[in-house]
Amino acid sequence: DLALRCVYRCNSTDFLPAMNTIYQSLPERSASLGKVEDADKYEELQKQADALDKHLTAIEILQRYGHAKPLSFFLTAHENPDAALSLLRAMCRSKVRAQDQKEKTWLALEEDIGWLAEAVFPFLEPSACTTVYLEALLHANMFKLASAL
Repeated sequence: DLALRCVYRCNSTDFLPAMNTIYQSLPERSASLGKVEDADKYEELQKQADALDKHLTAIEILQRYGHAKPLSFFLTAHENPDAALSLLRAMCRSKVRAQDQKEKTWLALEEDIGWLAEAVFPFLEPSACTTVYLEALLHANMFKLASAL
C-alpha cells in the first residue's frame, strides 16, 4: 500500500526506472504468501498493482511521443475525458510534425492509441479515438492508410 501511494504521489516523469523497480518489488498475484489476514484488502492491492503496471506502460508509450504524464494523471483521467482525448491528439500531432511517411510508424501509432484507449482510457468512445487517428493521417497526407480505416 505504501509503495503504491508513493509512486502515485510523485509528480515527475523522470523517475520511471525507479517506479518500475518499485512495481517489480511488489508481490505477484500468484505469490504464495501463506495465510493472508485480510484477503479482500490483498486482492484490492493486487488490482491496484495491475493498474500501476498499465499506467507505467502508458507512460513509456507517451514518452516515445514526447508527452509523458505523471502517474497521478491516470488516477483522475476518467474525470476529464477531454484531457485524455487531448493527449491522444498531442501524440498524433507530434507524429504529423515529424513528417514521418513510413507506414510502419503510423501503424505503431494506431496500435499505441488502441492500447491506451483500452487499457487506461476505457471511458473514451472508440469512435473518438479513431477520429483522432484519422485526422492525423489526413493531416500527414497518409491517404492510403486513412482509406483503409
